[in-house]
Amino acid sequence: MIQVYSLCKTVNPNEAKFLKSIAKLIEKLPNQALMDTIKETEHCQRYVEPILSGLFDDPEKEVLFRWTSVLNEEYNQDSSISSARPDSVMTRMDGLFFGFSLGFAEIKHTTSTFKYLVSKDLIRLGVSHHTSCWFSNDSIPHYSARRWSLRDG
Repeated sequence: MIQVYSLCKTVNPNEAKFLKSIAKLIEKLPNQALMDTIKETEHCQRYVEPILSGLFDDPEKEVLFRWTSVLNEEYNQDSSISSARPDSVMTRMDGLFFGFSLGFAEIKHTTSTFKYLVSKDLIRLGVSHHTSCWFSNDSIPHYSARRWSLRDG
């Protein structure tokens, strides 16, 4: 670990953020492969959070990567698909308050066989992104979404 953090001093800031994220993930990995099934919440907190927060959380630039499961502020009177908050959100701070959303993420385990739930999450991400663009005059950064997984071995 010390070698990874030492290497961060010799690379550009984006590469350093990536290396630190990988180091955080390695620190959270169990010493042996787990035999029990890992559910979505644990998967997010143990394996995904170190990577994503390391890459997208930047308090110095007033951008926070947050895990959310509360109602979306823009839709708090609605109970439709668009009212549920995605698993995580990148938020630009507005002083001491959460400002506009800059990006969203939904996490599903690769063994998830419920195509309906995955489709519902994808629609919710699209609605959340559209709403964020509608309410914000700021430019929204675009990131390529790809399916990736962490596997044993």
